[in-house]
Amino acid sequence: MLDPESLVPSAPSYLATLRPGAEEWGVAFLDLSTGRFQAGAVPAARVEDALALFRPGEILLPDG
Repeated sequence: MLDPESLVPSAPSYLATLRPGAEEWGVAFLDLSTGRFQAGAVPAARVEDALALFRPGEILLPDG
């Protein structure tokens, strides 16, 4: 993911992290090509929609 040759200047390259919750999940997206960062909470039923919107190349999840 961090290989400079894999970054396309005209396309975002998102890294995501998720924090599962019963009703809401914490989500954060970092575009490695620009440094743009977005974070928030989404209803558990909409996590897949958030991932489809940003299409991250890698997703980080907590242990356990």
